[in-house]
Amino acid sequence: MTHADLHPATIDPASFRDRTARVFVDGGNVYRQLQTAALTDWQQLQTSGLADQLITAKKLIGTQRMTDDAAPPLPEAGTTHGSTAVLKHDRIPLITYPWEWSFQMLKDAGLLQLELMESALQHGMILKDATPFNIQFHDCQPVFIDTASFTAIRPGRPWEGYQQFCRMFLFPLMLQAWHDIDFQSALRGLQGISPTAMSRSLSWRDLFRPGALTHVFLHARLSASRGPQRQIPESLQASGFSQELIL
Repeated sequence: MTHADLHPATIDPASFRDRTARVFVDGGNVYRQLQTAALTDWQQLQTSGLADQLITAKKLIGTQRMTDDAAPPLPEAGTTHGSTAVLKHDRIPLITYPWEWSFQMLKDAGLLQLELMESALQHGMILKDATPFNIQFHDCQPVFIDTASFTAIRPGRPWEGYQQFCRMFLFPLMLQAWHDIDFQSALRGLQGISPTAMSRSLSWRDLFRPGALTHVFLHARLSASRGPQRQIPESLQASGFSQELIL
């Protein structure tokens, strides 16, 4: 009987969203199975020097690519056409969730998200999303654990994670800082606080607070008046959107 028979590898259910970079656990170790598109992004992240820079600074989870002979067998549920590489991640001893965090922890995680976004842009990359579930805490410091979130910039495309950043980071922090409303319950789901709900939670006096007009009130109005979500990237691209506008 082999080790694989005694301890079969299992897909991490939290990695269901990105099927090109599924996470699985084998023998207590954490791995990520990359398909072709995800491998291309990882190679750019590595060859640009950004991966080593962030890992050395302990802002990105320690990661190494496994050789074919050293990589563990893939879980049956994860064996799909196009699997080309396996990464091994350092393991975080204690996993926590955003609804368990303090205000300062969520703030630190949000600042890390923005810092990584700026660094990625400087290396021709961008972050696909902006969820606090991509961040864990190790030695009391936030560390980004989703290497597959980094992808090459597509010219003219907006940062599609902006609304998610507002819903999951900015709005919860605003509510607690401005009105002493605990954010934890809002982060038990995957949607966070919508721009419309956030706008209704604020008073007209809040309009004069930093960021309220642009990120809350105008954001809510745009969300209520625009067409289908899928049309927005195309409209921004046609209007000449560039990465400089993100910064």
